[in-house]
Amino acid sequence: ADKFGASMVTDAYLVAITVPLLTNLVLMGSLPMVFIPLFTDYQSSREKKVAWQFAGSILVGLVVLLLFETVICVYGASLLTSILSHGFGQEAKQLTIRLIQVVSPTIVLLGVCVYFSSLLNSFEHFKVPAYAPILINVGIITCAVAFVGRIGIFALAIGMLAGAMAQMLA
Repeated sequence: ADKFGASMVTDAYLVAITVPLLTNLVLMGSLPMVFIPLFTDYQSSREKKVAWQFAGSILVGLVVLLLFETVICVYGASLLTSILSHGFGQEAKQLTIRLIQVVSPTIVLLGVCVYFSSLLNSFEHFKVPAYAPILINVGIITCAVAFVGRIGIFALAIGMLAGAMAQMLA
């Protein structure tokens, strides 16, 4: 807030992170509800091979779907900006487009995180899935402190990307 406050730059960043965060919210609410009961049912009925085939199919389908969404966001950033940013001037729209293109890969990263969190939860491992989302905030804060003076609001976007990568690797 000290560097940006309520400004056009902040508005552009908030619009840019809308699609990745909304996608993550939808996935967090739906994937575990479907995946965990089915996977654990396959596991408990001694159909472990079927359970892992199911898990693999879900992962591949999810990654393909999220990659498709990411590509649409990167190449359709201009259209997304015009839909999500009514009242923005030309400079704000151009900034929003560039920020969307930077943060869009978090769609895949966060989706994969939700998948692996669901998988861990199905084995009753709850600590890593509970703490891993903190890494996004750590990434944003770290990049903001380290780079905001050099690259401005892009420090937050890169921090979000770095934090999502760290969360996926956790």
